[in-house]
Amino acid sequence: MYKIKLIRGHSYNGYGVKVKAEQPFVNVEDKETVDLLMETGRFELVEVADGNGKEPDSGEDVVEKSVDKMNETELDAYATENGIDLTGLKKKAEKLAKIQQTVADGNGKEPDFNDGNE
Repeated sequence: MYKIKLIRGHSYNGYGVKVKAEQPFVNVEDKETVDLLMETGRFELVEVADGNGKEPDSGEDVVEKSVDKMNETELDAYATENGIDLTGLKKKAEKLAKIQQTVADGNGKEPDFNDGNE
């Protein structure tokens, strides 16, 4: 099982996958489909799990973006996933500030990511 995330565009429908930016994550069963979707440049691999729900030791770490490097669509998705209300905020900078403040106040969670600097 592979979990991938739509990172470019508002929606995607192809190779048996239908996803929207509001809910950018999708599970895909086979590696061939994942490879085809990754080639589009519109997805990133988030998680790989074997049939038992465990992540196999692939030797590769999945790297997620920090919130300050996300585009507006990714910020919206992050806020939705983490229960952060962005109602009334129209600009990317406003949304980013709200997310960062919510995380700093302990009312949201900071994404667990490895930026490669460790």
